[in-house]
Amino acid sequence: MKEEKSQYELTIVLSGGLNADKEKEFLEEFKKTISELGGEVKKEEAMGLQELAYPIKKNLTGIYHFFILELPRENVAKLDREIRLSSEVIRHLLVNRLRLSNRQLKLAASRKRQEKEEKIVSETETVAEKKEPEKKEEIAAQKTLTSAPPSSELDEEQKKKLEGKLKEILKE
Repeated sequence: MKEEKSQYELTIVLSGGLNADKEKEFLEEFKKTISELGGEVKKEEAMGLQELAYPIKKNLTGIYHFFILELPRENVAKLDREIRLSSEVIRHLLVNRLRLSNRQLKLAASRKRQEKEEKIVSETETVAEKKEPEKKEEIAAQKTLTSAPPSSELDEEQKKKLEGKLKEILKE
C-alpha cells in the first residue's frame, strides 16, 4: 500500500551565530531526516541572514531557509518534533500547502468578486452621467415653457373671467 503524501511549506530560522560549515552540516542532516521519514524536498531556498524583530533565545539575527516538502501525513508530527529538538533551529513554521492554496483561492475569488462589483458600479455611474445631461436639458426646457410671460393672444373672454374671479376674491 502506497503512503499518501501531502505537500508542506516549511520555513526555519537557524541561529545567526552558526558558521557556514555548521549550517551546511545541519541542512544535510535535516534533508537526511526528511528522507528517512519517507519525504522528499521539492524546493529549497536559502533566504540568508536577517535581523530579527525581537531577540529569540538570545539571538538578534537568524538564517532563514524555506522548503517545499512532500511528506506522508503520519510523519509530519515526527518531523515537527525533530525540528523542535534541534538546538540550531530557533523558530519554524510548517504549513500544509493544500490549506494555503485553498486560502489563496478564497482570497482570489473575493478579489474577483470585488472587481466585478467595482466594474458594475463604474458602469452604472457612467450610464447615470450620460442620462443626467438629458434630464437637465428637459428640466431647462420645462422651466422656459412654464416661466414664459403670458402671451397677448389670450382671448378677451378669458381676461374678463380672470378679472371677475379677482374681484370676487378681493370682496371676501
